[in-house]
Amino acid sequence: MATNVKQIEIHDVLEEITHDVAWKGMVSGLQAEALLKGQKPFVYLLRAGERDSNFYVSFVGADYSLRHQPFEIVITPEGWYCINGAIGGPYGNMMFSEVIHTIMHCLPTECSPLRMG
Repeated sequence: MATNVKQIEIHDVLEEITHDVAWKGMVSGLQAEALLKGQKPFVYLLRAGERDSNFYVSFVGADYSLRHQPFEIVITPEGWYCINGAIGGPYGNMMFSEVIHTIMHCLPTECSPLRMG
């Protein structure tokens, strides 16, 4: 039974990421940079990584440099974690959108998704 709960939780987190307004799917780092060029600091997009639970947040840094931060979503009995060199979590019932700023190392009020068209 616990296995089914774990799968539902990972599905929920992955679904939130892939349905986020910032989700651009299978775009390369170069394509992400072209989309972000000229944007203000901490505008971001989400894109697919190499495996199902791996992703990148590509964003404009505070110094206007373009950055690509890989991260992985991992589920444990304590909740979900975001791993990107350091481990953030467990986040329990928090939404991914409530923790994206921790990956980007900015305040929650500073980051905003890239909105297209």
